[in-house]
Amino acid sequence: MNRRGKAAALLLAVFGGMVVTAPVAAQDQPVCPAEVAGAERLVLVVGSGLDARAATVRFMERRGERWHASGEPKAAALGVGGMAWSWAAKAYAPSGERVKIEGDKRTPAGFFRLGKPFGFSARNVSAYVGLRPGQHYCVDDLHSPLYNTVVAKASAGEASGEDMAAIALYRQGLFVDYPTNREAKGGSCIFVHVRRSAKAGTVGCVALAERDVTAMQDWARERPTVIGILPSAAWDRLRGCFPGL
Repeated sequence: MNRRGKAAALLLAVFGGMVVTAPVAAQDQPVCPAEVAGAERLVLVVGSGLDARAATVRFMERRGERWHASGEPKAAALGVGGMAWSWAAKAYAPSGERVKIEGDKRTPAGFFRLGKPFGFSARNVSAYVGLRPGQHYCVDDLHSPLYNTVVAKASAGEASGEDMAAIALYRQGLFVDYPTNREAKGGSCIFVHVRRSAKAGTVGCVALAERDVTAMQDWARERPTVIGILPSAAWDRLRGCFPGL
């Protein structure tokens, strides 16, 4: 018996003829988003890559254990800088891909709860927030303990921020329950809102045609809804977490 044959015989003797396979590396296993666990609906926003300034929006519903498409895809604008991974979503990102920081004008990639609908004119939608001047001020100041919260402007003191009722693109929108991390400069004031034009990027939000924003307000308030914002390669990795898609 040659040396290779002797080695094979020894292995068979040691392992009793069992076929032994190496464990799959941890990075090859998709990390499925915990944020989706209790959701019944998903707004999936996918761009071609982290540099994409445009994306396709698809609407999904969970029926039992499987997900199904709902309605037609829509076009959306992303940040003028493209996308970057949220500090809270780095587990979904390959090592070395950029992470969002305050002021980078990139839309955060990850999975987040969709919050309440808002706008200038009242709509008959559950939990709708009518924006009022000076009463809905989103703080983007890293020096403020109110960072990434919406408060009355008087409460914010000298902190920088957005008086939402003064911004025309916020005439209809939805809050995104974006997690706060002031120490990491993790980003603030992330919304879905009306786009400026078909080609204009945002400063870090997701923007659609006004009719599509109002349709999303109606659709998302019926059941617990998550928004997933991803480059296409990440969606390919995570698709297995969504049986049926």
